[in-house]
Amino acid sequence: MRKAIVFGLFLLASAFPRTAGAAGPEVIRFGVCLSMTGEFQDIGYLGLAGINLFLIDYNSRTDETGIRLEILLRDDKSSPAEAAAIVEQMAAEEIQAIVGPMTSGIMRAMIPKAKAHKMVLISPTATNPGIGRKDDWSFRVLFDDITQGRALAKFFLGQMDVKTAAVMINDVHGYGEPMFQAFEKTFTEGGGRLVAVEHYEWHLKEGEVPDFTGILATIQRAEPEVVLLPGYSEEASAIILQSQLVDFNPIFCGGDAWRNKKIILTSGNNVDDSYYVGDVDIYADAPRTRRFAELYDKSNDPHIEPLSIIGYDAMLLLAEAYGTGARTSEQIRDALYTLKDFPLASGIISFDENNGTKKTLFIHRIGKMGDGFISEVVAEMPSD
Repeated sequence: MRKAIVFGLFLLASAFPRTAGAAGPEVIRFGVCLSMTGEFQDIGYLGLAGINLFLIDYNSRTDETGIRLEILLRDDKSSPAEAAAIVEQMAAEEIQAIVGPMTSGIMRAMIPKAKAHKMVLISPTATNPGIGRKDDWSFRVLFDDITQGRALAKFFLGQMDVKTAAVMINDVHGYGEPMFQAFEKTFTEGGGRLVAVEHYEWHLKEGEVPDFTGILATIQRAEPEVVLLPGYSEEASAIILQSQLVDFNPIFCGGDAWRNKKIILTSGNNVDDSYYVGDVDIYADAPRTRRFAELYDKSNDPHIEPLSIIGYDAMLLLAEAYGTGARTSEQIRDALYTLKDFPLASGIISFDENNGTKKTLFIHRIGKMGDGFISEVVAEMPSD
């Protein structure tokens, strides 16, 4: 199925000429760099589903826009080195902008190459605080890890009256470290107490789920009210599922990577009353959110997820820049930095040349409904 989807996208790209005739739309070619294979392929396909959802919808309205978008898709194979090489390849093909990748580690490997070639990078989900500076030619659609950690700490202190917390963090990827540090600082300064911090290593390779029960038992003895799991959905779901084996059922919480069906479907009963940071609900009453929801409900892409809205929004940003007349990478970059309080499907976004992305975030709660679980927005947290 995955190969068929990728092939379909290449057909979509090659079905249109690279230069439009006098009577046809202007054709603009851009790059997409995602993990189609390897460790991060699940989140790669999730992002691709959102990108494709926007692309098909946008290209159905060429009479209105006068533009048809053409995609050049490359698989970074979940490898930072491969992604850096892809930037070089796309520069040779005179690509001005690249949508992707989905992870901060891969994004950081691409930034020096993009800077050298003056190419715009728009990552749907890279959340490292160092991403999103004008001089690096990089943009991110999501709020950064520090903002997420602060928001979670403020929510549990202020709205849940939680006083004790613990953390489980994966040392392999470094993804959760900034979120953990921000959570710890804000939580302890607000009067909370961190009672346990446990580290583990996991490369997220399929079929190699670690045994977390020993770590969970250690944390259980510290009696935290909340356990922060600032990792990917695979990690969080495995840890929450195994918590049942040691009769440990605190409040679990995590970041944006939790906005994934895997959390709800594979975490077991202890996922009930868990919380995570996310964007607006995909059925929120805002024009672009409603449009995404309409397309989402009609999509038959097996990889579509609520978090695919971020891939969709990365495309919306790029199309907005093109719509202003931006064609060179400098023009695209500068057009994006003029956006202030710009409505995306996932919420309101602004870009700052020095501080990156500013975006209001929301706290979601996972709760039981019938025989399954659903998530709902329970709090809006201002970005600081």
